[in-house]
Amino acid sequence: MMLESYIWLFLVAFTLHEFEEILTMERWLGRHRALLEQGVPKWTKPMVDKLMHATTPVYTAIIMEEFILIALATLIIVEMALFDFFAAVVVAYLIHLLIHGVQAIYLKRYVPGLLFGVLSGIYGAYVLTIFGRIAYVDWSKVRVMMPIIFIVIVLNLAGGHWFAGRLFPPTVGTNRETIEGKGSGREI
Repeated sequence: MMLESYIWLFLVAFTLHEFEEILTMERWLGRHRALLEQGVPKWTKPMVDKLMHATTPVYTAIIMEEFILIALATLIIVEMALFDFFAAVVVAYLIHLLIHGVQAIYLKRYVPGLLFGVLSGIYGAYVLTIFGRIAYVDWSKVRVMMPIIFIVIVLNLAGGHWFAGRLFPPTVGTNRETIEGKGSGREI
């Protein structure tokens, strides 16, 4: 397989993981509200509180923006043969997936994104192995890029949540109330 194909397939693996989050997040949060309110470390409370009030359209908007960003990065990586940058993106993604694993272990249950996270993580590790052998990835360059990539990820997540919150402001009668049994069942 050509190296470019591995890169584009990584975008597919990333997207499947994100689709799993879209499909499961709101319902999972509704069902595990008490666990999250009591069982998470105090320093994560602000993040959890923000997640608890988000709806599927909010997650979808955030993930759509992430997809556009990753797709553009993928195009640039492929066209300019930026294999070191690609390796750094994959490493950052694998760290993200590791966080899903830690969450699942800490909460002792499935968390949204875990299934395709494991599958795409296996693919990501495989791709890093291939690129490390064939594409001559310079790991010292990857280490230099990592802090920059993490800053971009944090800023992007904050901006994505802010934008999605403005695009889909919280309203009375959201899916969250239906999931928790408080709504009429007619909400969108």
